[in-house]
Amino acid sequence: SPEFRNRLTGYLEYHELSAVDLRRVAVKEMRACRDRIWEAVQVEVKWTKDVVEKLAAAGETGGARPIVRRIEEWIELPVARHRTGGGEETVAEAYVEDGKVKVRFGKVST
Repeated sequence: SPEFRNRLTGYLEYHELSAVDLRRVAVKEMRACRDRIWEAVQVEVKWTKDVVEKLAAAGETGGARPIVRRIEEWIELPVARHRTGGGEETVAEAYVEDGKVKVRFGKVST
């Protein structure tokens, strides 16, 4: 309707995120995840480059949102289950094995 068109003040053009953009988003979201987990349960989260690549691949079809969902599924949920199950380790390392992201737990060596 003309009333609706008159309310529009501009337009945004959306472009697909490049592979580089998706890797940047994955790293940014992993850092945010690391900070949230440290704040909540004092577990240090580490990850390999393969994890970032796997996350970026998850974002190829849907952008940044699937990356955030995969971090919740692949990283945050295993850490939460481990801690609520009585795990006392202070380090969680995410890595890729057999095409899947896995998390192993350990203690900081002094």
